[in-house]
Amino acid sequence: MRIETGDLAPGEQLPNEIDLCEEFNVGRNTVREAVGWLVNRGLVDRKSGKGTFVTDRIDPFVTELTSALENMVGENVAYMSEVTQRQRQPRVTAPRVEVQMAGSFVARMLKLDEGEEVVSRHQKRYIDDKPWSMQTTFYPKSLADSDGASKLLRAEDIPEGTISYLSKLGVVQMGAQDLILSRAPNFDEYEFFKIPSIGVPILEHRRTSFDADGRRFRLTVTVYAADRNRFVINDGIVPSDAIISSDNDVS
Repeated sequence: MRIETGDLAPGEQLPNEIDLCEEFNVGRNTVREAVGWLVNRGLVDRKSGKGTFVTDRIDPFVTELTSALENMVGENVAYMSEVTQRQRQPRVTAPRVEVQMAGSFVARMLKLDEGEEVVSRHQKRYIDDKPWSMQTTFYPKSLADSDGASKLLRAEDIPEGTISYLSKLGVVQMGAQDLILSRAPNFDEYEFFKIPSIGVPILEHRRTSFDADGRRFRLTVTVYAADRNRFVINDGIVPSDAIISSDNDVS
């Protein structure tokens, strides 16, 4: 197959139907069925008015959702470490920091009054220079105002991770609740992930963090494109030969 051999590179346009009919000596219905088969498997993408193009090859990444490292230092630090250990190249954009009024969703998840101020920190993540996930974390602004967590308001990375930073200020994560759901992408996600026209669902991971008093002090919402992400949850002692670390282990 010319796509598998690399004769047709990612981004390259497929020949038109007439040329394919002549090349393979088949009828147009057969060509359309074959192209439809390629579209359904995400190997090519139809672009209205332009033609059919070979999609970029994706090497899925397996993320451990419950790693001890993540619980100690936070998602970004754990992400960078996990990707690097797999001999792949991580990159995270500088945070976009905003002070917002909490909408109904954020207010409900953090048990705040709707309209109460929160700090949001948004970053985009890449693996091998390909868009992999987007993450937005919300904090009650009172953490910066009365608990001294002024770094949350700066549009720069917190090198030790926010979990470690907040723990030094006495806001210690003692528990977390995770929710994972699947949904259709919105426009920003469609553009960022360059989702094929056939459609790739978004996996949304919501993590709410609790301190020793049960106060909800952090809500992290991470969105992933389902075509390039896999997740594993290890509980207790798992033998090394059972650890899933690549897509080859689940395919």
